[in-house]
Amino acid sequence: MEDSGAILTTTRRSACCGTNRLRPPRVALLQHLYYLILGGRGWNTTDAGLVSVTSLLHLRHLDIRFFSSKITDVGLVSISSLQHLQRLDLGYRANITDVSVERIAALQRLQCLKLCRSNITDAGLESIAVLKEVQCLDLSGSNNITDVGLESIPALRRLQCLYLSGCFNITDAGLESIATLQQLQCLDLSGCSSITDAGLKSIAALQQLWFLDLCGCRNVTIKGLTKLQKRLRRLSNFRRSCVGVL
Repeated sequence: MEDSGAILTTTRRSACCGTNRLRPPRVALLQHLYYLILGGRGWNTTDAGLVSVTSLLHLRHLDIRFFSSKITDVGLVSISSLQHLQRLDLGYRANITDVSVERIAALQRLQCLKLCRSNITDAGLESIAVLKEVQCLDLSGSNNITDVGLESIPALRRLQCLYLSGCFNITDAGLESIATLQQLQCLDLSGCSSITDAGLKSIAALQQLWFLDLCGCRNVTIKGLTKLQKRLRRLSNFRRSCVGVL
């Protein structure tokens, strides 16, 4: 499919771009861009196209969740040059591994990282733990992450939102690590079927928590949930369908 040219909706500081191939001369015209969303129907952009974005040194928000599935570690490692980046949304990236995450960890101003259904492991989560400014972390569906990886998470002291939906290797032991995050307000554990009432006792330490999703946690009982609700006074958004009934 031939390049049909860039389709840009832009203000002085933001742009939404759809094209089949990013060309460096075009990217060079956007040197002061702060916010960039890449994606569109029929995209075939590869790692080489993503590399051209790294010349946007003032970029603070990069969203490639709708970007081509052809993007791999090769393209993503180049993002480490965007030192002003505060928000990075990678969407669903099954072909992304710890190699990319190790380089992303160089983005010390990052406040939000979304990387779902990736192939990162506990080692990748350990790399993420050096990002001291992160307030939102979405690793939903990254089912190579285990309790061992979560031992690194207490280092993210500013973390307010943590999404681990579908990370089915997480057990009650992992929740002990999460329980140290005293600023945590939102926690998604849906589909983490190994969690039991014993793990909920750890979560009860999160007194700022107002959102909790336990849908699909089959080993959690109504009795355990009731006790948890009594201890978490701020909890106002509680999803618990399909949990145990005992």
